[in-house]
Amino acid sequence: MSMSALASRLYHWERWAWLAALVGLLLVGVAFWVSGTDTFKSYWFAWVFWTGLGLGGLSMLMLHRLTPGRWNHFTRMPAEAATHTLPWMALLLLPVAFGMETIFPWPRPGYFDGLAMPHKAAFYQVSAFWWRNICYMLIFVLLARRMRRGHGRRGGAIGVILFGIILLFASTDWIMSLDPKWYSSMFVVIALVSQFLSALAFFILLIGLFARSEGYRAELSPQHLHDLGNMLLAFVTFWMYVTFSQFMLIWSADLPHEIVWYEHRGHGGWQWVAAAIVLVQFAIPFALLLSRARKRHHRRLWPIAAIVWVAGILYIYWLIRPNYHPEGLSISWLDPLLFLAIGAFWIALFLNQLRKEPLILTRTKPAHA
Repeated sequence: MSMSALASRLYHWERWAWLAALVGLLLVGVAFWVSGTDTFKSYWFAWVFWTGLGLGGLSMLMLHRLTPGRWNHFTRMPAEAATHTLPWMALLLLPVAFGMETIFPWPRPGYFDGLAMPHKAAFYQVSAFWWRNICYMLIFVLLARRMRRGHGRRGGAIGVILFGIILLFASTDWIMSLDPKWYSSMFVVIALVSQFLSALAFFILLIGLFARSEGYRAELSPQHLHDLGNMLLAFVTFWMYVTFSQFMLIWSADLPHEIVWYEHRGHGGWQWVAAAIVLVQFAIPFALLLSRARKRHHRRLWPIAAIVWVAGILYIYWLIRPNYHPEGLSISWLDPLLFLAIGAFWIALFLNQLRKEPLILTRTKPAHA
């Protein structure tokens, strides 16, 4: 298959993605009619994951600016395409306004009564939540636009700092506010690493898929794949380090308002989900990526990336869903439905942008210091 045939294939995939998104939209309407406000819980899980995938692409663009190298020849254009989804994900945040009390506990009347948390009661206000999120998404979109245009290493360094600060507040609003009594200073790092790892795994999956094209495969050397495999190994290890560090610090402190977060995720079946995440997000990929041969061939590397990407979905589910079912593991039929519906829309947007540019970065875009 030639590169032109691959471009035609992308257009074909995009059409199917738009059709799936349309069908998904209709099914979401039916789901809301059948299940009412419970639909928002599944909607929130799906929105957080797919938005995080776009943000992972943005963090990769900034890394490209800081550490240019051969590895970015095959991830640069997918990363740019992923950031083009962010304005649309900002629009998909708007329906959440109709399900705030279903998704979050703090908008409910009297939630903070009797709790010595005046600072959190002031922070968690519905109007403040929306003003903050408008600012988050606007900054993310503008930052992505700036990174796509290219602004050298200094621009990348400034972008990383700004991105980290905004993500600190965004991760607090999107996930930590599901349990406002809990907090972790490590969580923003975990969110950043999880987003980047999911994006990297997704892009390696694409590379393995595109490598079926002879023209694409001719440009893809074992060294390119080896670099990407090493990066995947590094971030799998780093993810395990930061998540274990958070657990160790909370376990050693043994404070009631902190350990309740792990208590919800440590019984009733959620503990087996946690064990599965450690296995497929770290143990299995880590063991497989130690092999040099597996990192130098696309047919051996992409299954490992697939494992990591699926584990990333499971991890976000484990972060969000126990807040709605602390008594034990509960999986709703709405979860895969909403995930696939929003995912089809995201994939369609992604492919629409990806097919407009060369899939391989053959030269460095102009950078401005």
